Amino acid sequence: MSNELKVTFQPSGRSVYVLPGTLLLEAAGRVGIALQTPCGGKGTCGKCKVRIAQGDCAPSPSGNDVLSALQISEGFRLACQAHIETPLVVEIPAESLFDASGQILTGDTGEIADLKPVVRKEHFALAPPTSEDARSDVTRITDAVGDIEIPHDLLQKLPGFLRANSWTGTAVIVNGRLTGLEVGNTSQEAYGVAVDLGTTTIVATLFDLATGEASALASSMNPQVGFGDDVIARISRILENHGALAELQQSALKALNGLIQTLTEEARIPARHIYEIVVAGNSTMQ
Repeated sequence: MSNELKVTFQPSGRSVYVLPGTLLLEAAGRVGIALQTPCGGKGTCGKCKVRIAQGDCAPSPSGNDVLSALQISEGFRLACQAHIETPLVVEIPAESLFDASGQILTGDTGEIADLKPVVRKEHFALAPPTSEDARSDVTRITDAVGDIEIPHDLLQKLPGFLRANSWTGTAVIVNGRLTGLEVGNTSQEAYGVAVDLGTTTIVATLFDLATGEASALASSMNPQVGFGDDVIARISRILENHGALAELQQSALKALNGLIQTLTEEARIPARHIYEIVVAGNSTMQ
């Protein structure tokens, strides 16, 4: 952290340490502050203006075209163009914030979905081998749960698992392929997550795959708004900077992982019992 610079945003008081040269817009995004960027960060709209309260931050050429001389003298800068070179305290005007709170879904219809999960969990209790019943371990488990494909790693694990757990357990099967062996009867502990990856918001619903009921719902703003308010701005960003695609993907993934953690905490289930995730969105989001 010795080479990093501290940036504090007011009035929220949130702080972040960044490397020299980092854009103010990126630093704000790291602490969950989304600024308006309808121009996609090109410095042409002036919507992301902030004021440098403490520290030095040189004005950019784009800022000179958008901000008045008085605003620049008062410390206003375009967050999408301003590079951090010293520790800063930055004031963010309310009009510069991107507010999607009124658009985020906070409830559902309450209807039970007709789910057709690809995962199937089967509890089994096998009879141990005897001189009269010398069937192999594979035959025993397939006789109990149906004809399944067993990959090599689980084929190696199967004998030890059965003998260590008194020949009982739960088989996790996906499209006819054994993908896991769990201790005890966990056949009713199967969950999936349905995600609406929207341009401005992300909504995730945790479904109980055994009953079809929605167990929890979580939503947040899509952090990709820091790259542009709309899909056109984000497409333009990627065309101009091919590295931006990975940045956009990672920002959405980080938000989705955060929502999944919220879902598991709300439903009080371990994340390992989530077996399916389905993501829907428009073509650009996909």
